[in-house]
Amino acid sequence: MMQLSCCFFLFTLSLLSIIISETKAARELRFLTCPNNTVTYTLNSTYAANLKAVLASLSSNATDPAGFHNSTAGRETPDTAYGLFLCRGDLSPADCLDCVTFASTEVVEQCPSSKLATIWYDDCMLRYSNQSIFAVPELTGGAFLWNIQNVTDVSRFEDVLGELLRDVVNRAPIGDLGKKFATGEANFSSLQSIYALAQCTPDITTPECNNCLVQANSNFPTCCAGKRGGRILFPSCNVRYETYPFYNVTAFAAPPPPVVPPPPPPPPTSTGLYLRTVETGDSPRKY
Repeated sequence: MMQLSCCFFLFTLSLLSIIISETKAARELRFLTCPNNTVTYTLNSTYAANLKAVLASLSSNATDPAGFHNSTAGRETPDTAYGLFLCRGDLSPADCLDCVTFASTEVVEQCPSSKLATIWYDDCMLRYSNQSIFAVPELTGGAFLWNIQNVTDVSRFEDVLGELLRDVVNRAPIGDLGKKFATGEANFSSLQSIYALAQCTPDITTPECNNCLVQANSNFPTCCAGKRGGRILFPSCNVRYETYPFYNVTAFAAPPPPVVPPPPPPPPTSTGLYLRTVETGDSPRKY
């Protein structure tokens, strides 16, 4: 009995470690930008109060099924605060809420006086400014990230990856469910697959999203050639690839083909078969 309890404890501890590890990875800061310039505010200013209201609104709306929300507070420039978040397209509302809530706290800790900031995690991006950032494509102020490990057979890898990235970049701008989001998978070898994702903020138009993703995708040969993973982060869009599944591969899997009902049985013949008795006072007859 003692041995069984010990094994159960170790299993529980192992499961808890996995959960903590996944949560930590989801919350690990990937990139942050908050220009250290004259666009600053003080803690007791009107902008600070407006920003606090915007961040609270973003957190309270983080369960939006679209995984996206924007908010504004204040009517007088330059003290108006504008903010938005974008969660990865496959994320559940609960996971989106967790990421946005965490981001809204950490971003002001990391950028305590800047009126402009963008923060990225694996699961979400949060952004705010003292100027309107809604429906305005932004392709600057981002980052290029890559895995330090190299792949074997670089030529074939780049061929397969290039085709896969073009596919997700083409599909994301016309994604359904109110999301400009697409994922894809391709076989690099019999034992190795490549996974890719492309996504835009839903507030920009389809052509703007396409342009943003094309621009992002064009940077991979420069930053990430031969690398096992890479991502391009722009405020309005992002593209990523890895040699492991980094998104929920079943969330957007193709639905199974519909079940075809079996054909109806052939009508019975009347030869030698009494189907029912007709109450006519006569003897049973075939019907």
